[in-house]
Amino acid sequence: MPVSGKVTYRGKPVEGAIVQFKPVGGEPAQPAVGKSGVDGVFQLTTREFAGAVAGKYQITVMKYESKQPAAAEKSSATGPSGENVEEKYTPPDDNARPAPGPKNMLPAKYADASKSGLTADVTPRGPNEFDLELVD
Repeated sequence: MPVSGKVTYRGKPVEGAIVQFKPVGGEPAQPAVGKSGVDGVFQLTTREFAGAVAGKYQITVMKYESKQPAAAEKSSATGPSGENVEEKYTPPDDNARPAPGPKNMLPAKYADASKSGLTADVTPRGPNEFDLELVD
């Protein structure tokens, strides 16, 4: 079944939100996922087809902060007489904490299907349009 909707947060469309419909009780067996565009609109797909299988779902919504990788800059240090000096390699600290993963830009409860409070019943008759209004 074709499934679409719109994600808003604080009354504004959310671009780049990952919307996942997770089956309730294991049926239907396939989750469906979509990503919202500039206008907050998403369309779901499964591994095998566009849309979602008819059934009941719990919904998660996440938006990860996008970090644009900084352009690699080559810097050549020079010594007092103008010769190139290589930067000294420092091995990583074994006790250092790993770098944190990407940050979810939406309230954390929406990343957990059991806490989000968002549900959907996809039906064969449709229309299967689900507007997801997120609040703090």
